[in-house]
Amino acid sequence: MDVPARLDRQKDKMISLVVTVKNEAHSIEAFLESVFSQSMNPDEIVVGDGGSDDGTAGTIQKHREDGIPFKLIVSPGANIAEGRNIAIREAQGAILAITDAGCKLKEDWLEKITFPLLSCQRETIDVTYGHSAPWAETFFQICLAICIVTLPEETRTTLLMPPGRCLAIRRSAWERAGRYPEWLDHSEDMYFDIQLRKTGARFTYVPDAVVYWELKRNSKEVISQHFQYGFWDAQAGVLRRSYIISFLGYSIGGLSIAMGFNNASWLLVFLALVLLRLRPSIRRIRRYAPNWRVTRLISGLLVVIYLILLTDFSKIGGYLLGLLEMPKRTHYYSRDSR
Repeated sequence: MDVPARLDRQKDKMISLVVTVKNEAHSIEAFLESVFSQSMNPDEIVVGDGGSDDGTAGTIQKHREDGIPFKLIVSPGANIAEGRNIAIREAQGAILAITDAGCKLKEDWLEKITFPLLSCQRETIDVTYGHSAPWAETFFQICLAICIVTLPEETRTTLLMPPGRCLAIRRSAWERAGRYPEWLDHSEDMYFDIQLRKTGARFTYVPDAVVYWELKRNSKEVISQHFQYGFWDAQAGVLRRSYIISFLGYSIGGLSIAMGFNNASWLLVFLALVLLRLRPSIRRIRRYAPNWRVTRLISGLLVVIYLILLTDFSKIGGYLLGLLEMPKRTHYYSRDSR
């Protein structure tokens, strides 16, 4: 692969690309290709491997000679939060560009995500975050993208808690926020975002900094992923309002169906709830499936409805279990705080 020349930067503008990975043998080549095809190189790459046993680490090792200082740190059993913290501690950069394997970076991602931090005064911006677009190849993945992947124009920049796969941050801000919470297996990025905001960190949204996020390929994987999201959202204490709204929406929807047998006006309530829940997905069809014909559109909508129910109920179920196991959260928090 042709590697652009590395830029000479002042120490306070040195960029470390920090990556976490575990068992991504099927996608690691595409990820590395996107890393080494960037329009601007980082000063170094630091990869934290949580103990891959599928050959991922061996594939990464082959790319050490690609012309950029490269560290691979294998930490068996480390979760994403711990892997990020370990990699960040080993990194030298004052600016940390953070992503995950299992993604593909748009060719100008690093340039776009770090530009506000490189060009502004230190006191102006602490964190930049980009857009996570779907890496979807199958019909199922496209339907899942329509269901769960927000569009840039849907992003609420004042309230958003950006995912850790598409982020750049000053090392000083990471230190002030107290590192990623290693007691969380998921939702660690949302919890960390909250800590950043509590310390007064200033965020900037860069919609053109795009990471393509690989989506799950079947229902079993979707259930497992979203159940874990719900469980760890409860453990982290994030998104309570969102879960309350979802729970109330489905409760009212169930009641409206039951009452509809005696009063047809309740069916209008049910229909209104359905349209309200489907509205974002319908808007996304134009972006993610612009060439669907009528028959494909109908089948796609049916799959999207199925996936909405699947993801919502998986997350609600996980969240309820997470609430029941709150003592576990206290145990891990105490351990991590020592």
